[in-house]
Amino acid sequence: MLTLPPLISNLNWTIFMQLSVIALVILFPQDILFLPLKLFFETCLQSILLKNRFRIMPNF
Repeated sequence: MLTLPPLISNLNWTIFMQLSVIALVILFPQDILFLPLKLFFETCLQSILLKNRFRIMPNF
């Protein structure tokens, strides 16, 4: 119960990151300058999702 509020805020953050990545892909599909930014957002997403996965399933 105590880990629920940060989990919700992290899920809202991941939704925001996904929307920003989708917006970057739609607005700048062929811009090479935004490729590192997309990779940075994706790595942040994966790290947050891994943190949430280990927080939900600590015995895994």
